[in-house]
Amino acid sequence: MAWKQPESVFALHLNYIPGSYRPWVDEATPLRPEEIAFKHEAQNWYDEKGGYWHVQATQPQTLGFALNDSPVGLAAWLIDKYRDWADCDGVVERRFTHDELLTHVSLYWFTGTIASSCRMYLESRKAPLVFRRGERIAVPCGVLHLAKEEPMPPRAWVERAYNVIRWTQKPKGGHFAAWEEPEVFATDLREFVAPFRNQARRETAAV
Repeated sequence: MAWKQPESVFALHLNYIPGSYRPWVDEATPLRPEEIAFKHEAQNWYDEKGGYWHVQATQPQTLGFALNDSPVGLAAWLIDKYRDWADCDGVVERRFTHDELLTHVSLYWFTGTIASSCRMYLESRKAPLVFRRGERIAVPCGVLHLAKEEPMPPRAWVERAYNVIRWTQKPKGGHFAAWEEPEVFATDLREFVAPFRNQARRETAAV
């Protein structure tokens, strides 16, 4: 919506940039060294750890039926990602309790929604976030970058298509920002949104 209907959005706060994101790059705006390094690192990451993405982006229903049929399989599939993507040095219990992990797995299990969550990857593959010449997200954007979020592009790569006005770097935390670092996430979101509150109130009152 921030891209296609910017008049409906005051601002955008992100802690993750989709893997399908591709800004416009041409000879007038050559890649910087940090962007080149990121592209190599991202490709290596997907080669080594991207199997989940490929199967979910190509056969989500097949995977979904299998995971819905086995609570152990579902737990293994999900907790493997919690362990790999969180800032826990490979020991998931350092970041999440058993109750937290089982609660998250149970949400998928009792609602039978793992297949629909997998389909997001298929839809993303069919409609990637690719920008043509001159296209960009004009609404103000704030980015919270937690240290272990992988693969996370550098600011220069994000700014090619996002109007980044705030970039916050933190020394810890991983992919699950609101779960791992709730205070950090909430504080950054509040601070970013604060300047836009009066604008939102004025425009709402004028309607």
